[in-house]
Amino acid sequence: MLEVNVTISYIHSDGLTAALQSALGTNKALGVSSYGSNRPISVWLADSASPLEQQQAAVVAQAHDPVFLSVDKTHVAANGVDTAIVTVFAPKPAALVTLLIGSTSVPVTLANGVGSISIVSNDPASIPISVQNPANRTTDTLIVEAI
Repeated sequence: MLEVNVTISYIHSDGLTAALQSALGTNKALGVSSYGSNRPISVWLADSASPLEQQQAAVVAQAHDPVFLSVDKTHVAANGVDTAIVTVFAPKPAALVTLLIGSTSVPVTLANGVGSISIVSNDPASIPISVQNPANRTTDTLIVEAI
């Protein structure tokens, strides 16, 4: 196994791994490890990865623009009043985030990399929340159940 070290401030491990596997294939890009903000991350590649593929892995890692999603509650009353708050953290300076709420695009206003949106429903529903264009950002999908 080969290790490529890259210094980046924040990492969404699953999002970066998915981007590396998309660029290099699942047989070459094996995963990533992080060790805290003061140390480089490790990108793990198969022994068969060429020097060019190792360089490509470093470029993909440097371009990583992570987005982290959280929700304060996963169930709301389907009464048009009860609200779940989705918080978005996108630490890269000048990051832009658009969420998909179901199939509807919703831009999120960020201040210092943090923003939030409210989820409300009048009808019972399972409401998926994900990042539009998630490549090299995240693999997260949240679900809020309106009951």
